[in-house]
Amino acid sequence: MGQPHPGSAQQARKLVLELGRMLSDITSGRDVAAVHQRLLDQFDAADHDSRIDAVEVGRREFTQTWTALRQGLALPAEAWEQVVLPAIVAFSDPVHGKTNLELATSCWLAARAAVDAVPDFPTASAELAALEVGAAESASVRSMMTTTVRTPIVESTRAAAPTAESVPTPRPRRRRTLLAVVAVSVTAAAVVVLLLVNGSGGGDGHTGVPAGMPMPALSAGVVAASSGAPTVQLPTAPPTASPQPMPMITGEPTPEPVWSPSAPASAAPGAPSPAAPVPPSAPTNLTAVAADEHTIWLAWSAPADGGTGGVSYYRILRDGQFVGWTRATSVTIDGLAPGTSYTFAIVACNAAGLQSGLSNQITAMTASPPVPSPSPAAPSPIEPTSAEPSPPPSPSEEPPTPSESASPTTEPSPLEAPEDPEGDGAA
Repeated sequence: MGQPHPGSAQQARKLVLELGRMLSDITSGRDVAAVHQRLLDQFDAADHDSRIDAVEVGRREFTQTWTALRQGLALPAEAWEQVVLPAIVAFSDPVHGKTNLELATSCWLAARAAVDAVPDFPTASAELAALEVGAAESASVRSMMTTTVRTPIVESTRAAAPTAESVPTPRPRRRRTLLAVVAVSVTAAAVVVLLLVNGSGGGDGHTGVPAGMPMPALSAGVVAASSGAPTVQLPTAPPTASPQPMPMITGEPTPEPVWSPSAPASAAPGAPSPAAPVPPSAPTNLTAVAADEHTIWLAWSAPADGGTGGVSYYRILRDGQFVGWTRATSVTIDGLAPGTSYTFAIVACNAAGLQSGLSNQITAMTASPPVPSPSPAAPSPIEPTSAEPSPPPSPSEEPPTPSESASPTTEPSPLEAPEDPEGDGAA
């Protein structure tokens, strides 16, 4: 399999960084040592939550995984149970615990699928990080050149303006030095780009996925984001290390609104009326996680604002039509045709019965069935040859007579006398 489009590695790195930023926000930016110690303290409690049992790892291992997530360098398969889930459980209050868990699940599913589609993601991410550092240094050099070089040129022009015969002054040595630095930086950035694009194109075909991570087989299923992101190839099943999306609900009616405005404390004239209900904001980061011949798995992020009463459920639109709903931020959609493209969008509905706008739309294609190998051609029937016996004559035909079938004999002419066998023919 060839090297994936560089945009796939960049998108996967972006999703891992987003997961790391979410962990930093939930833990209020605490140091990794403080986060690990708090998780261990809760684990030692007699009535601790069983979801943090996997956090019993050494400080060094926990720090490596935490740093990899925060810097977007790797996404180990065990990171969900050892780092992400324990941090969400330990640092979320009862009010926001469910929302944080749904958001973390959505981010993990999207990042897991994107990382699994990039062979040797840690190496590709490290090269992208080096490229970003080089670009930042080049921008800093260009900014320095703009502030230090343009001023002498303008001053030199102004000084030469009064006299037409003045000799142009040579360019400052400092400008040549800065130009040389810029050229070296641009060359280094170009070399990094070439290494990123062609570095592993001629390998032995080994994907380089670390041991212990799922290795899904790729299919014809692809997903194209409406924002112009590159088309990527999807696995045929969601990652086994992730929470599996629930099936879409189609046989039940959507939930009824449960929120009602509170009665005013005073019925006196001039009392303020209850505030009008507010709709939720639109869901974000809709992503196709996997696709096989008849199923597509989707995941998305909860709205930033749930509106009045909070989000109650999500409506799923396929090709602009409502096809089902779910309470989670991921879903399994089955019953699809093989090798067919579908466009999906998500709408959030809150407890007041109000709907959000559409999420970002994506187009995902189910996998095509395998092409059967061509069967060997059947041998053609043997044509009769001239060596075969000819068919018997029909009954209506009479067999030839002996005189017809035998060749005619030569009779002696009457002018010729026969020879006398005795030799005494003379009188």
